[in-house]
Order: sequence, then C-alpha cells, then structure tokens
Amino acid sequence: TTKFLKIPNSGPLRRCLMNAQGSFKDPLFVAVQHKIQGKQTMADIDWNALSLEELKDIQRKATKAIQTFEDRKKRAALAAVEAKASELGFTLKDLVGSAGPKTTKSPPKYVHPENPALTWTGRGRQPGWIKDGLQAGKTLDDFLI
Repeated sequence: TTKFLKIPNSGPLRRCLMNAQGSFKDPLFVAVQHKIQGKQTMADIDWNALSLEELKDIQRKATKAIQTFEDRKKRAALAAVEAKASELGFTLKDLVGSAGPKTTKSPPKYVHPENPALTWTGRGRQPGWIKDGLQAGKTLDDFLI
C-alpha cells in the first residue's frame, strides 16, 4: 500500500511545503533526495559536536540571510512584475512612469566657530551648537559660512 502525506488546505505548513511553482515538496521525498545526493539536512546536524567557530559561522550566515531576505523578495517581485509587463508588451516604466526628479542636498550655510566639521544647512531643527550660541547672545549671522 502507498501512504500519502495529507497536506492542510492553508496555513504555514502548506506554505512551507510549496515551492515557487506552486507544487508541493514532500518533506520525506526531499530528505531522501538529500541523502542520495549526500546533502545534510538540518535534522542531521549534531549541534553539540560543532566548535564555537563553526557555530558562529552558521550564526553569521543566518544573520546575513535574514538581513537580505526582504531585499531578495523585493527583487524577485520586481522581476516577476517586469516579466508580466513584458509579456503584455510593456516596460515597467511605461506602466508606472518615472520617479520624477531627485532632490539635491542643500549646501551648508552655517558652521561651528571652533569645529568647521559641524555645519548646518539652515533647514530642519537647529543643532545644539546653534541653540547654545543663540542663548549666549550670538546671532545666526555670526555662524554664516
């Protein structure tokens, strides 16, 4: 007799078992396939036998994968949208237009009298050194570049 894996109609287990094309990945089949190909699965790893260096390397790789996950998903979504637009005879730019002109950074207008690395454009909140100078009786003209 053949046993079949019962797949739930929805939920995280169903999403876990689906590949990008929408077909199911039977976990038992995948595990057997990995064994045949000589690949280790997460269940095969003896975590207690790993050295601190190996564990930190795994942690570093996992952290990097987590940090880049959203970017990878966005790139995949963008590629899918571009492919669909191309399939319909358009470019993505044709459909959504251009982003418009980019703003340029304003040049600084004011400089700290003792530390020229501290500057302010005159826009946004006043830095602490400007506030301190104004409270000490100086004017904004005293800080002009």
